[in-house]
Amino acid sequence: MRLNDCKFIGRLVANSELSKCKDGQIACKFSIAVNSYNKDADPLYLPVICFEKTAEFVNSYLSKGSLIFISGRLDIRKYENSKGEDSWYTSIMAHQIQSLNTKEQSKAA
Repeated sequence: MRLNDCKFIGRLVANSELSKCKDGQIACKFSIAVNSYNKDADPLYLPVICFEKTAEFVNSYLSKGSLIFISGRLDIRKYENSKGEDSWYTSIMAHQIQSLNTKEQSKAA
């Protein structure tokens, strides 16, 4: 059995960046801030990547400060940094994103 499923509610830290992958897929990258149950703790900042229709939705309808729900999988990749050392990059590969903004917040954006 394999399970890699994570869900977060957070706010976009900045506007998303839309791009095309080498294979022609549309990709969208952005980060969200997720608050902890502990009110004294700093938020957790997570990079998020999504593709195709989900990417177009994020780029068209969401902006910095938007409150969103994300469902996806944790992706951890190993790469070699500029010093030749192994480094790791962690992100959320989102397959579902839902806006949690109120109508008034959406109109203001």
